[in-house]
Amino acid sequence: NNALTGLPDGLCAGLGGSLSSLSLSDNRMATLPEDIGQLRRLVTLNLNGNRLTALPASFARLGQLVTLGLGANRIASLPADLSGLTQLRTLQLGENRLSLLPSSLGATA
Repeated sequence: NNALTGLPDGLCAGLGGSLSSLSLSDNRMATLPEDIGQLRRLVTLNLNGNRLTALPASFARLGQLVTLGLGANRIASLPADLSGLTQLRTLQLGENRLSLLPSSLGATA
């Protein structure tokens, strides 16, 4: 529980080759940097309890992601192409503003 509103420019690129787990839950983040897709070794990402309204298209490059927590945000839609999330097994989306899920989620199984 912090009061982070965003991530510094270049942070994701700098950590991309080594970080496997990242928890940024219960902050005040409304957006994520486009370079979040460079965290290619990320297995667990917890973004529950923020103020996110959307995800950058680069999310589809998180091909090692197994667990993704996006609950309790303000997300109204997900990127159309999430087929790159081939390892995804746990997806938390409760308490958002979603009305439909992209069909590409079915391609991740």
